[in-house]
Amino acid sequence: DGVAFGWAVRLPRAEAERVALEQCRTAQGVPDSARSLCRVFESFSGSCVAVALDPEDGTPGFGWAIAPTKSAADAQALGDCRRTAGPARQAFCVVSISDCDVRR
Repeated sequence: DGVAFGWAVRLPRAEAERVALEQCRTAQGVPDSARSLCRVFESFSGSCVAVALDPEDGTPGFGWAIAPTKSAADAQALGDCRRTAGPARQAFCVVSISDCDVRR
């Protein structure tokens, strides 16, 4: 039905979790069925987060990662997106968000 996600960096843990959940729950263009599943999946400090997806509506490509560097998070998220997208759509995966809890 879609995907909703949120993230926050450089905030105290409780505030970061609140901000990430709010982003997820208010995602635009996402069905309520996806938003209703929002939860904190992982908290991190001193690392980077990336989300990659196929931007075409109705396609399965999606991946996310938390890694020590931005480039590692980007690569892992893209790899996961390409694996879930399938052969016909894997080239369309792009990094949607990429941010670090520390300056890198």
